[in-house]
Amino acid sequence: MRVSLLNQPNGPDRLGNVLIRLMDELPQWTSFAAAVAFVKSSGVRHLTPSLRSLVERHTNIRLIVGIDHRGSSQEGLQSLMQAVSPTGSVWVFHNANPSTYHPKVFLFEKQGRAALVVGSGNLSEGGLFSNYEVGLLVELATTQPEEAALLHQVNDMLNALLADGRVVQRLDEALLERLVTLRMIVAEGAAQDDDEERQRREAPVASPDSPFHRVAVRPAPRVAQEATDRSRRQPFEPQAAPVPQGERHPVEPAERRNDALVAEVPAGGSRWNQVNFDIGTFEGYFGATVGVSQTFTFRHVNAGGTLANPEMRPTVSVRSRNFRFELGAAAGLEYPANGRPVVVFLRRGPREFLYRLVMPGHRDHPPLDRFLREHWTGREDRMRRIVVSSDVLRQAWPAAPFAR
Repeated sequence: MRVSLLNQPNGPDRLGNVLIRLMDELPQWTSFAAAVAFVKSSGVRHLTPSLRSLVERHTNIRLIVGIDHRGSSQEGLQSLMQAVSPTGSVWVFHNANPSTYHPKVFLFEKQGRAALVVGSGNLSEGGLFSNYEVGLLVELATTQPEEAALLHQVNDMLNALLADGRVVQRLDEALLERLVTLRMIVAEGAAQDDDEERQRREAPVASPDSPFHRVAVRPAPRVAQEATDRSRRQPFEPQAAPVPQGERHPVEPAERRNDALVAEVPAGGSRWNQVNFDIGTFEGYFGATVGVSQTFTFRHVNAGGTLANPEMRPTVSVRSRNFRFELGAAAGLEYPANGRPVVVFLRRGPREFLYRLVMPGHRDHPPLDRFLREHWTGREDRMRRIVVSSDVLRQAWPAAPFAR
């Protein structure tokens, strides 16, 4: 058994970092269960890519969340339900008596090993990263009798929460709508208004003689804003903050800086769809970490601008110091004899990318080849790879399906 302290907001390990690291671990977990008091969309958006990765890897997911004191929001519950769909389940626990549902327990299991996180942080951005919270990460070797006994106790506790249908219901759209109608949960904007009014009523009189000061803490990491319908969002217009539905958020130039990669694809026999990248591109553009197993999400953009199904790809390192990602769009294709394919990536968020594979002979290949030829400054015997902003790429490739 190994036990580690989680100390927020300024410690080396925060709840959000630990959960993401565990979710992305390979070999994969067979199950992930949690009992959490409160859920907000600000927290779910940090975990969504990793939750989707668990779903894609067929991990059994059960999440038991609370709604007491309107601590969970409509948006938080909906985004969590969507993140684990279609195979994972979200359950809502609420006892109408005065008892408050207030656990924060996360359990990962696989053959011979389990990881248990117990602490004070909820699934909000503050609870995951920026609030003052504390917790323990307990890593269990379940082949050991004492550690296996602890695992059984935690599973018994989680199963007991799901055993009484009078206080727990599986979340679906119908239940979500009913909870909103009954005002047992509210939208986050309405909840914020209620909180601000309460704070105005309860706030102490400000005094210049107060012994307490305002001190900055380490903020949560930045996460790209997720659209409700990802297939309809324009890939060349990343959003940095939530905006009302139907409105457009002005994109600052810095948000588009170096978000696109234009890269030649080397030959690799029948497995050339496992595309090699040098360490600079692997770490500098994709944001991968050498020696750490991580899962990335790729979606191919078809010629008409529609998106193919998500591809959940683990990082692959080889002795030659090349680093690989497998691209589904190249699977089963012969490597061309009349030139090198070009793949264009667009970063959508942490470990999340769109891409378009363009083969020699396609009408889009000449402008991309010309772009590489004009901007490449490296050796002639190397694969040409250029990292640019999407604005610059759009100018060089006006017909890009990304821009439709």
